[in-house]
Amino acid sequence: MMAPVLKVSVGPNTNELREITYNDNSSHAIQSQSFDGLVCVNIKGFKGGARAQSGNETYFSDPSRATRTWSIRIQGRFLQEINGNDVLFGNIFDRPLNLPWGFSAALNLVQYIDPTLEHDLSGDSPWALSPLLSTMPFLQRTRLVDDALAPTSIPHTPLAREQSEPALAPALQNESSPKARRKYFENQENRKAVTLGPRDLIQADFVHGYLQFPSLTFALPAGMQFDLMSYYDERPVHFICKKRGTDLAFFVVSFVVLKNGDVRGETSITPVDTSEID
Repeated sequence: MMAPVLKVSVGPNTNELREITYNDNSSHAIQSQSFDGLVCVNIKGFKGGARAQSGNETYFSDPSRATRTWSIRIQGRFLQEINGNDVLFGNIFDRPLNLPWGFSAALNLVQYIDPTLEHDLSGDSPWALSPLLSTMPFLQRTRLVDDALAPTSIPHTPLAREQSEPALAPALQNESSPKARRKYFENQENRKAVTLGPRDLIQADFVHGYLQFPSLTFALPAGMQFDLMSYYDERPVHFICKKRGTDLAFFVVSFVVLKNGDVRGETSITPVDTSEID
């Protein structure tokens, strides 16, 4: 049996996805009327696939990423002003999930780690989303001058110390830790007080260590582990940044694991209606 292969695609929404390379520090553009930015993906230990650059995982040699296993780095601008409470990030699925027994306990632990997480994983179109400001492990904002061009690539060195300029809130003026920022933005009113717009360059890194590749083992700090591979049906797992209460997507990063390693096969990606997600 061939080793599993991971395919990664990006786009402005689930209708317009294109496959990209990963583990090679390349930045991939996502442009639409609502967002202009770049995405870079790193997956630790995943060697399979014609588009995966095996052995090129210098990202994970950084001390701040030593215990992490995968990362979605984003750098970009929201092209219309939006308040921080309305920018959501997380997962959407195009059909019902077949979750392992006991997964609800794991979800409770995840929600303890991120109290702002909201979800409906039992519906026909499951989803799990949190406000961007409170869920991102690493995030900073840089105010661009009027005639400045946004950078055309994501820095190879991972974001470790947050240095937003100006600060995302007065209370964070002298505190640059991700923990302080995430705690502060657990409060909805604090998120609503932040406005993000075309001059705000956002750098963010959605990086975690709870998912092991290529086995698709879901492991949490409490010692709980779930073998997701036996439940996985090669559906796309969409990571989406969207506007609350609408179907407006800013960007999508989609993962598909092909169990038999057949990179020639095409996986059906069905558009997802996100307008009913609050």
